[in-house]
Amino acid sequence: MEVLETINEVFAFNLRRYRKKKEQETKIKQTQARAAEAVGVSHRQYQRYESEGIIPERSILSSLSRYLSVPETALFLDPDLAKPSPAQALELITQIVKRHSI
Repeated sequence: MEVLETINEVFAFNLRRYRKKKEQETKIKQTQARAAEAVGVSHRQYQRYESEGIIPERSILSSLSRYLSVPETALFLDPDLAKPSPAQALELITQIVKRHSI
């Protein structure tokens, strides 16, 4: 498992992971282009989310969460860490909002 050092790396890793998980669960190829179309962004912009860890604006983040059927917080949690408490999850979201002026 790769070492993820920044919130952006964790976000990009989780976005890829959950897209592939959706593909396994639905048995339908979930390409970046399909994901981009589903959430209303260009294919290139979606590629930036997965490759560069660019964190999208709040409305797109909500769309990604719905498309992938995961809570928004799951996109920012290090997969090697235990599930956070509600207070930890709230703190994480607060930090993200402050950092990105969402």
